[in-house]
Amino acid sequence: MYQNSNTGRGTDQAPSAALPEDADKITSRKIYVLALLMLISAFNYFDRSLLGLLAPMIRADIHITDIEYGLISGFAFVLFYALMGVPIAAYSDRTSARKVISIGFTVWSFMTLLTGAVTNAWQLAATRFLMGAGEACAVAPSNAMITSMFGARWRTRALAIFVASSSISSIVFFPLGGLLGARYGWRMVFVIAGLAGLAVAVLFALTVKDPPRPARADQAGEAQGTLFDFSFVRGPFLLILCSSAMAGAHLYAGLAWTAIFLDRVHGLGVAEISVVLGPYRGVLSAFGVLMAGYLTDRFSRRNVKWRIWLPALTCLILFPAQVMFLAGESRWVWMLGLGLEAVFMLGHAAPIYSVAMLIAGPRRRAVAVSLMLLSSSLVGTSLGPLLVGYLNDRVFASIGPDAIRYSMLVIAVFPAGSALMLTLAGRLLDPEILRIDNRKTQEASFGEGTPRTAH
Repeated sequence: MYQNSNTGRGTDQAPSAALPEDADKITSRKIYVLALLMLISAFNYFDRSLLGLLAPMIRADIHITDIEYGLISGFAFVLFYALMGVPIAAYSDRTSARKVISIGFTVWSFMTLLTGAVTNAWQLAATRFLMGAGEACAVAPSNAMITSMFGARWRTRALAIFVASSSISSIVFFPLGGLLGARYGWRMVFVIAGLAGLAVAVLFALTVKDPPRPARADQAGEAQGTLFDFSFVRGPFLLILCSSAMAGAHLYAGLAWTAIFLDRVHGLGVAEISVVLGPYRGVLSAFGVLMAGYLTDRFSRRNVKWRIWLPALTCLILFPAQVMFLAGESRWVWMLGLGLEAVFMLGHAAPIYSVAMLIAGPRRRAVAVSLMLLSSSLVGTSLGPLLVGYLNDRVFASIGPDAIRYSMLVIAVFPAGSALMLTLAGRLLDPEILRIDNRKTQEASFGEGTPRTAH
């Protein structure tokens, strides 16, 4: 059982913070801000994923190897995205999340636009690197804004709705990107996506205000002068970070290589791939994320550990789903596997983000999410796509087009490891839960007024 070495009890007592009076009320303003954050997140996912969607066309045009593509799609992006995410989140926690999101969205949209003009691998890597710089400003501050706006009754569901925004990209943006790419070429898709993102960035900056910050009950309690306060990064949180890294390796490898897999193994064109990876996977992914958020809230009324157990279960199911998708020869088999993968792929995200932010406390929410993104991105984005590219070129090259099938099967074991890390975190989480329950009247952490049990 995890204990604080200084106190001999669970963890150090976090300072109390009172939520705004209307935290549990749903207003039109909150819905508007959540909708805009969802749209920004959809652009985040789409702009990042365009390289994977249009990879066959891009690689044929600028002639890059599988290893070079793995480095560009993964390491070049993550280098700035992961390393700058934590200081940007810490700055956001202490200043204005709205300004950070607005500036970041503008930067990555401009880089998306410039990607349409690249002519070689170095230029593509540079725009990918700077796109990561902009996108580092998005996810953590957005999660913190949502957590500040919504009280415990709606928080996990609001976060689940936000996570489901990637499905907007899959359902709406991916088919459009595929059709535009097939008709006008891959460069025009990047230009249009960049211009649209710039327009939404201006709208967000002009119409959204930062939510009220929680009032401190102890003004000296959270090291006001300390920009980087990582005192909460112990015990269960470390295991959550390990889980996030493993899940990220699987997720980002899939984003980078699934379109190429469908092209090489099943002979699908860009337009058909955009439909398979768009509406089909997008609708199922949205269903999975929203259902996971609902079930987590419902089950955790009886036992708060469902906030860990349910994400662990979704990660575990990903392994057989991925095997079915990659090993299936018949269309209905691999489509079923892809569908199951879509349902469970992001089901862990909202509940785990919620737990991580509660462990960190109200003044370190964006930092908590940024640390999860750091582990997911630094390990996941750099290792996942590159490992598949390396296995394709150096280990399974003799197999031919099917090499990618076996390379991606290696990555399929990562979600099982993620499930194990979450299960271990659940075993150590009791002190955190007790700490949260002790201050739930101030933070409204898990409660809807019904008692929770830790065992």
